[in-house]
Amino acid sequence: MRFSLRILALASMPIFLSACDFFSDPDDHDGQFYFSNSAVSPLEFKIDEQSFSVKYNEIGMVELKPGKHVLETSDGKKQPFLVYSKNQGGIINPNRELYYTYNMVYAIENHESKFSPQNTEVVIDGVTLEGPIRSSDAVFIDNNVFRCTYPIGTPFPEEIVIYDKKSKGNIKSKCFRKKEFIDFYEQESGEALHSEHDSLNSNDNSVTDEFDYRIPTVDLSNLELQKRAQNYIALLNEYVNADNAKKQEKIREQYTKLAMDNTNISYEKIDSEERVKYDNFFRKVSHIIMAGILSK
Repeated sequence: MRFSLRILALASMPIFLSACDFFSDPDDHDGQFYFSNSAVSPLEFKIDEQSFSVKYNEIGMVELKPGKHVLETSDGKKQPFLVYSKNQGGIINPNRELYYTYNMVYAIENHESKFSPQNTEVVIDGVTLEGPIRSSDAVFIDNNVFRCTYPIGTPFPEEIVIYDKKSKGNIKSKCFRKKEFIDFYEQESGEALHSEHDSLNSNDNSVTDEFDYRIPTVDLSNLELQKRAQNYIALLNEYVNADNAKKQEKIREQYTKLAMDNTNISYEKIDSEERVKYDNFFRKVSHIIMAGILSK
């Protein structure tokens, strides 16, 4: 998938910029969780006893405060989940539809090459695309990870305005429903996603992000590292049950102190295999602490 082009303007002194694709912090969507329905029959569910009935192709949004909530599907299945402070919203997906995020850079003309998007392979209806695309069908899609500046149903603007005259560009991202993304792809690439040789009914669709936030474990022979790991595990067990913003912030402060202590580790004295195991463990810990929404 080729890079798309967009315009960027500096406030008070418009400068036209072209765009390529990349990754950026989202605008503020704190507590805003979107949902949609691509099925003909209405999508019905409850969140904290508030009922929702979403018609075909309809998009809705619910604002949720930090703390414990419950999603109940139309068949009566209840799924508790936690919303965390400093979240950037996300998508509530009780019908397990596929959603996508696509990252785009708005850059001054001739400066596009300064931005290097990280490409991912994604399969859509049996067709493999490569580009700054990610996909998920998780019930709770975390925008702290997807990082969508523009939510489902809101298009990329043709131009944006920045206020830093030294900036060579800015980066935006957008969440898509499946059909919405296919339409976007075909418009931007000038090509049909499906050729006459493809099966339009293919069920081959890949997922890049599963949002599986299970508390990690690790078995280390180095006693110092194992003790640190156990401290993180104890902290995470508290965090996944922290049902209000005050508790969540307190645990994050404890995490920050533990993480800063990592700089005191004498890595040169630790076996390389142990270091790799610990680093992988710590990365999983960080993903949970940085989450905006977690299924319980």
